[in-house]
Amino acid sequence: MRPWARVLLIIGGGLVMLVLAYLAGNWCPVPSIANTSPEFQRDDFYSLLVSTSAAICTLLAVLVALFKEDLRKLWRYAALEVAAIEDGCLEEVFGRRAASSRRAVTSYECRIVVTNIGKEMAKDCRILVERLEKGTAVRKFETVGLDYAPLTWAGSKRDMVSLPPTSKAIFRIVTVSSPEEKGMDEQDEATSDDGERDERPILMIGDKKMEGGGDWIATVNVSADNVRPVRARLMIKWSGRWEPRLAEMKGQLSIELERVA
Repeated sequence: MRPWARVLLIIGGGLVMLVLAYLAGNWCPVPSIANTSPEFQRDDFYSLLVSTSAAICTLLAVLVALFKEDLRKLWRYAALEVAAIEDGCLEEVFGRRAASSRRAVTSYECRIVVTNIGKEMAKDCRILVERLEKGTAVRKFETVGLDYAPLTWAGSKRDMVSLPPTSKAIFRIVTVSSPEEKGMDEQDEATSDDGERDERPILMIGDKKMEGGGDWIATVNVSADNVRPVRARLMIKWSGRWEPRLAEMKGQLSIELERVA
């Protein structure tokens, strides 16, 4: 239950109890304390007003003491927003090829930006690919096994980061590396059936290496200690081909991001 709903429920319950107590006092008056005065004097009115005000103030003070944190969260809270850092969800990463000193595109990646749109610090934010599905010829999609380990944030080796209000953090969710960027050990191990090196590009979804082209659906969970989890779904379609230019690569790889309610 959300903090504001809990506070409203408590206040509403207190008011209902006050009304029931008032009705019970009028319908079932105690003879020893019943008002036998023929007229309601002004002093009695002020005395009743002061007593009622003191009772209400005491009730409010008790509610504030019991639900201080919930009340504070009504206007000071942390909230996370997930969005693609670039239109089209695809960016170029430049580097220098191992075989030459020429600067070229070494990989393409989809990076997601997480923004704290609240007024309180989001503590220990984590990212997890909680579900990954791959399209197949037999079934439309089947679940791919995952390690369920938190991903690391971009520019850091940590898997947790705290976000002050209005601050942002970025994580890399999809990467396609060119065939030339494979490590030598990996190239020696990755060979085709005829004994030649397999120089196909590499697709990484989170920390999961995928073989060849296809369709995938990745559900990402972004959570923090004091924030409700936020989920986003990525629809990934890749032909399995590599292109050295972004405009051409967008025809081979498409990534769509949508917020999951």
